[in-house]
Amino acid sequence: MKRKRSQETLVPLLQKRTANRRTKKTGGKPCRLLKILGQYGLLASIAGNLLPRDLFALAATSKSTYETIFPCKESRTNLFAKMACAGRGVALRRLHHQKSIYFTQYKCEEYAQCQAESHTETSKSKPCEVCLQTTCDECRIHCVYGSIQQPAEATDELPELSGFALLAPEEMRLLTPAHMGLTTVASTMPCHDQGFLDIPIESTEDAKVEYIDDILDFDLGRGALRLSNSSTASHPSPVIQAFWDVTENRKRRICAECYEETRSRQNITGPPHSCCCTLRTVFVDRWLCLPCYQAEQRNLQATFPTSRKWCGIRCQPCGTSLQKSASCLMCLWCWGIVADPTLEDGTPLV
Repeated sequence: MKRKRSQETLVPLLQKRTANRRTKKTGGKPCRLLKILGQYGLLASIAGNLLPRDLFALAATSKSTYETIFPCKESRTNLFAKMACAGRGVALRRLHHQKSIYFTQYKCEEYAQCQAESHTETSKSKPCEVCLQTTCDECRIHCVYGSIQQPAEATDELPELSGFALLAPEEMRLLTPAHMGLTTVASTMPCHDQGFLDIPIESTEDAKVEYIDDILDFDLGRGALRLSNSSTASHPSPVIQAFWDVTENRKRRICAECYEETRSRQNITGPPHSCCCTLRTVFVDRWLCLPCYQAEQRNLQATFPTSRKWCGIRCQPCGTSLQKSASCLMCLWCWGIVADPTLEDGTPLV
């Protein structure tokens, strides 16, 4: 049987072999790339010509490279601020938004281009408040995207405008104050979250045109989104359907015990508060990139998932049978209480 080498002899030998391999590979010289990346001025200049995914790919080449590029938490934020918008939002809009059959028939024009693609400064850019990546105005979430225009046929006519609600696929007609006879000044494209919203272009339903500001500023704590009252029109109308889906998805009926437990997990103190969310405060007033908007919607869907079988009958978190006098509608956006029209006085009890 061969005699084994002692541990004291083996360790120095392995260290020597490793040092020899490094010397052969690098010639005993430090890596020039790491030396360049270690100078913040040069690193910031390089980052300014990269997209975030490219910077992460470079950092992932080795542990030393990653530690050089991101030596601390603030480094990522500072480098993201040097970068241009990556165009992820416009790419998602093109994936979800479906132009009507009239787009090519009437030679319409689309105004949906990332600032980085257009190489102009016409679109404002800010860091996304969640991922901190630079996001231009075209790549952030808007409640109403005004992005399509059919040129006017005569000089005394106004162009026909259309767009989309959130990431819903249907192309919807848009009207400006000039179309409504309220002003003579025509709006220029793109124009987001302003004007009046009409039914989807390919829809055969009849519904009243809605003022977009009324949609954005509706107090969702009062109950379900409802604007125009009509005995003949369907509810929700095709004009507000996309907003109805998003706002209803945020509500969960839960028992009093689960509500208090949820407030405790969210570190909310004091008496229960009423929801006062609006689409403007939740989406328009926040600079949120579209990928982060999608992530928020997925997280919302996964929080106390709704069940048609249990809807209004059992508590979503614990499954216990609900008594209306001891349950509430909870808003997952603010963890407040939404008024419940099914109760006699219109306000839920906890």
